[in-house]
Amino acid sequence: MVKVYTIASGKGGTGKTTVTANLGPMLARYGKKTCILDADVGMANLGLILGLEDLPVTLHEVLAGKARIRDAIYEGPYGVKVVPCGLSLQGFQQSKPERLKDVMADLVSGFDVLILDAPAGISRDGVIPLTIADGVILVV
Repeated sequence: MVKVYTIASGKGGTGKTTVTANLGPMLARYGKKTCILDADVGMANLGLILGLEDLPVTLHEVLAGKARIRDAIYEGPYGVKVVPCGLSLQGFQQSKPERLKDVMADLVSGFDVLILDAPAGISRDGVIPLTIADGVILVV
């Protein structure tokens, strides 16, 4: 059964995305079927850090109902699977973060660990990844 962890913090700039971008590949390297997902719909950076920018399908398209989650999964370092979020303002405006819980139901099969890179703070969009998780790693 998949374990879902959300990497969170009370403010930006603490290193949530860096922790996600390093922890996910290391778990994959040591044999865990791992997926990392950029749940920061407004300030997505995970794809940038991993060199996965300018992709045809991202979490933005999935949350807008224009694509399936399986179409937004890409290969990352050491075989980790990555679901990056888009970088465009238009994609952000069309996405519906409240759909994340439904999207997660389609994603969890086939993985041992799923790590969500959450947005900073306690906004409406930031609470959703916290409610989905089995555990939270708080970066301060």
